[in-house]
Amino acid sequence: MAYLHMNLKSEAINQSVEFDVVLPALSGISVAEKPYKTLYFLTGFSGGARETLTFMNMQPHALLHGIALVVVTGDRSFYVDKPEWGENYGEFVGKELVEITRSLLPLSNKKEDTYIGGISMGGYGALINGLHYSNTFGKIALLSGGLDPVKIVKAGSTPLYEKKIEALFGTAEEYAVSMLCPETVLLDKLKKKEEIPELYLRCGRQDELVYGCNRDFLDFLKAHGIPVNFEESDGIHDLVYWRSMMESCFAFLSGKKEDVWHI
Repeated sequence: MAYLHMNLKSEAINQSVEFDVVLPALSGISVAEKPYKTLYFLTGFSGGARETLTFMNMQPHALLHGIALVVVTGDRSFYVDKPEWGENYGEFVGKELVEITRSLLPLSNKKEDTYIGGISMGGYGALINGLHYSNTFGKIALLSGGLDPVKIVKAGSTPLYEKKIEALFGTAEEYAVSMLCPETVLLDKLKKKEEIPELYLRCGRQDELVYGCNRDFLDFLKAHGIPVNFEESDGIHDLVYWRSMMESCFAFLSGKKEDVWHI
């Protein structure tokens, strides 16, 4: 396994950014062949790339399933574009970061080998950008995704900043009909008969912050016949729960049988 800490000047967000990379290389355990399948993983509202890698134990699963990891810190952006602020985080994770890492590292340029995932805020970012850049990403993995940021902050059960959320997404009515709303984007794709990436969804039953919006999204998918890999389990909104989902998540991405590896 190779670990890289990288820095680049992003044109999309007009600043220097850092991110962490894990390659399933230099090990007799991994049977991965170059160019590597890749998961671009987006961190949560208060988390960072190194913290996420360390406490979620992602590296062994990535190694054993032969998947490279690119883990990004989101700076409370929800990974959406705000050109008036000079901050296009959606373009950064959906296009610029993919192009740069592919040019520097032995990563596959095939859609079927390229995935996006995330936790909490990063789950929302993975979903919305996985849909907007569906020609790039073949699978989307959501772990306790903040799938309706406006509803979450209005519920008052979160330390998120209401003014920031409104600045990013507008009012509830504006958000519901915008292309920042996953349901609106999915309906548009269904109307145009465009391909939808494969979806993986997990959220703990005791997650008071986002369980409701995840169940609402699951009901939406079922109502419109959109396939999703989903199973219910106990858990709250924390790194312990997300760590417990790693084997299931990487098995979904790699297509290998789950529970082959016990880590």
